[in-house]
Amino acid sequence: MNIKLEDGLTNSEKQILNKLDPPEQKNMLQVLRNLGEGYRIVIIDSGICLLYDLQNGYDIEIEGGCDEKQEFSIYLWENQTRLLEIRHAKGISDLKFELDQLCEKYRFHIIQ
Repeated sequence: MNIKLEDGLTNSEKQILNKLDPPEQKNMLQVLRNLGEGYRIVIIDSGICLLYDLQNGYDIEIEGGCDEKQEFSIYLWENQTRLLEIRHAKGISDLKFELDQLCEKYRFHIIQ
């Protein structure tokens, strides 16, 4: 069970963050704070990324953002196995726009 700690991170998220250099940690935490609740720091395919579960069989994976350029790749998955969409964003505001678009499109879809 991953219990959120005082700073909002779980122990496993802290362990993952510790694999990054301090500037990368700072950037990842800034992205996480800007996106709000519901995003988790995870490792997928050996890469550190953010994951958002839409609670209906769809997940949004966000790679990148650890460097100053803040270039992101966004993947929308169905049942964690079928890739449905790939989007790219540069900067937090562009990332939030793309995420809002995906959430609006898929939030109320139910996988049959």
